[in-house]
Amino acid sequence: MVLVIDPRQAGISGDMMLSALVDMRGGGDAICKKIKNCTRYLDGSSIRSISFQRTRRSGMACTQLRLDAEDPHQRLASEIVSAIEKSVTYMELSSEARLFAKRTVDILISVESQLHSTNPDSTRLHELSSVDTLVDIVGVAMALDAIGAFQHGTIMLPVNVGSGTVEFAHGRMHNPAPATLSILSKSQIPIFGSDTGMEMTTPTGAAIMAGLGGNTMPFYPHMTPKYKGYGAGSRDTEDFPNTLLLVQGDDVKQESYDIIYIVETNVDDVSGEVIGGVIPMLLDNGALDATVHARMGKKGRPVHVISVMCSQTILNRVVDLLIHHTGTLGVRLTTTHRYRVRRRKDTITVSIKQAEYKFRYKTHNHKHASDFKIEFDDIAHAADATGMNPHQIERLVRRQIEENE
Repeated sequence: MVLVIDPRQAGISGDMMLSALVDMRGGGDAICKKIKNCTRYLDGSSIRSISFQRTRRSGMACTQLRLDAEDPHQRLASEIVSAIEKSVTYMELSSEARLFAKRTVDILISVESQLHSTNPDSTRLHELSSVDTLVDIVGVAMALDAIGAFQHGTIMLPVNVGSGTVEFAHGRMHNPAPATLSILSKSQIPIFGSDTGMEMTTPTGAAIMAGLGGNTMPFYPHMTPKYKGYGAGSRDTEDFPNTLLLVQGDDVKQESYDIIYIVETNVDDVSGEVIGGVIPMLLDNGALDATVHARMGKKGRPVHVISVMCSQTILNRVVDLLIHHTGTLGVRLTTTHRYRVRRRKDTITVSIKQAEYKFRYKTHNHKHASDFKIEFDDIAHAADATGMNPHQIERLVRRQIEENE
């Protein structure tokens, strides 16, 4: 499956993205119920009402988020980050969804702090409501998680940023807004203007696209559409339907291929302890893989090559971590295609010595052949608790999984 975000017609905002997801796959009532409980993480704020309603834009049927909220405080960025992190934990979203939500709000705050020359923790989101930001980011994370979007590819088409001017705390400025332009520029997402005389893409909408990552294309990929959704913008315009379009379907060419970055650097003056500490740090920050290779460098000196695989979404973070922790003066960046064998994640509970243990495992399929791999951390935990060795535990769990298949 691949998800296509098409903001060419009317741009993108946080509420348009959330509305389009609900229009495409449903789940609006569950989202409203859970999000309403999340305002407790923003002390003093409340949601009077929240719902998704069917409406029309230039005669086209679509879905619109209706939100009536109160937040008397202009909050620090750290408060919003904390509220979003607590919200996605409360909702028990996947690790990918939690990482997306954190990445998205971090992008917003980083841009605002740079524009205002403030420390990120003391930055205030002048142009954004705290409740709106929480609803948009947490709601989108929940909706994307529900349709499995984080396990599949995402394609983003060029973004319509509109034209005209927009009012800010700093006065009137031309579109696109500085924060929107900065986010899309850093994420290398193509943009274009249109003769609408209005803001088409908001900072939150741009941050959601940047937080998702994925590939950008000038047109639709070769796919078989299965679901589509239209999310309504706040205004009903005469010249065009003010809607964001999402399409999800099967990638006909090969949904198992994607494009990743290879980030490498040579270090010859760093201790093994430092290198050993960098690898788990990179993986904890979302790297797909990280390895170290011993090589012979210039002047006959031994060197270590640190090689990292990552998506475009976290490329800048990976580069920053390598430079900061190793002191390297440069890194090499290349892109490559990756073929991913189809897999699914499962969990099984096995009774061992009158106690129950949970084991995570991945089942993979390729050309009608399948197998599975059990998470070794779970095997090691059970072995330590029972006094059995890991091989015995693995054989026991493997036999249980095979019997259940």
